[in-house]
Order: sequence, then structure tokens, then C-alpha cells
Amino acid sequence: MAQPTNPHRPHDTRDPAPIRVSTYVHGRHDDAITRQQDTLLAWIADQPGYQLSGQYVDMRPNQQTPRFGLRRALVDARTGRYDVLLVHDLSRLTRRMPELARILHALDRARVVLRSADDTVDTSSPVGRLFARMVVAFADFDIAAPRLPSSARGGRRRPTREPRSRDRDRSGRRSTAEPE
Repeated sequence: MAQPTNPHRPHDTRDPAPIRVSTYVHGRHDDAITRQQDTLLAWIADQPGYQLSGQYVDMRPNQQTPRFGLRRALVDARTGRYDVLLVHDLSRLTRRMPELARILHALDRARVVLRSADDTVDTSSPVGRLFARMVVAFADFDIAAPRLPSSARGGRRRPTREPRSRDRDRSGRRSTAEPE
């Protein structure tokens, strides 16, 4: 069996070992899942040296349904079954920042690249890794935000300047009289 290539570098066409790609699709209806799978398989076919090694599917009618396909994909990433996890777009993976940070961390520890077929995410490039770090930073802030004082969370703002004295009467109340 060929040794997997390093997913953190562009694929060298002289390298005989193919890049093993697994796909993950998520949807509520069979037709949406089929469209995503067709797009991902066409994307893999267009990439020289890429080979399909697995497919993971989650059909979720609601948010409470467990995502066994994603769990299996992360377990297989840890065991080295593939080099690249390909998703249709990032929203198909998750829409919550803390969960995305957790997934990115798990894939990074397994040295698996996350790519999207719409080319918005590619953690094998420096820009893609920067994007992943920014997502993790935003997720950390999102988790810490409830512990911040209300003024830092965007609660009631404190005045930044003193009200102009001409708008106040002698007792300090707002004047309702029209200026002359």
C-alpha cells in the first residue's frame, strides 16, 4: 500500500502516491444530498492525483439529530484513512463557530486538510491556515463573550462625552425650551 502524501503541500504529479479524499455531505432531503455528492465527485475527478477513499453522509431533519457521519469522518481522520476532507461548502459542515473550531482542531491534529468544492476553504495553503486560526479565535471569543461585562458585549453604552451645557437648565435637567 502506498504511503499517504503530506496534505500540507500541493500535490506533486511525480509523486506516485495518490491523495486520498473523503467527502462529507449534510442535508435534509435526498435530492440535496445527491446534488452535493455529484458536485464533490466531479470535483475529485477534475483533480489530478486525487482518489476517493470514503464518503460520509448525515441526513438531519432537525438540529437535535446526531451527526454520526461527521463523527465517523473525524474518527477515520485520526486513524489516517484519508488526507483531505472535502465538503460542498463550509455551511454543510457546521454553522456554529465553536463546533467549527473543534472540527478544524481535530482535522489539524490528524494532519488532514479541509477543502470545500466552492474553493472558499483550503487549509493546505497559508491563507487557509490563517482562516482556520481566525475561525478558532472568533469561536474562543464567542465562548468567552457571556462572561464579559455587558458594556463589552454591546449592552447599554456609556456616554462618551458630557452633554452640552446649553441643553440643560440650572438643575441639570434637559431643557425643553426652544433656543432663541
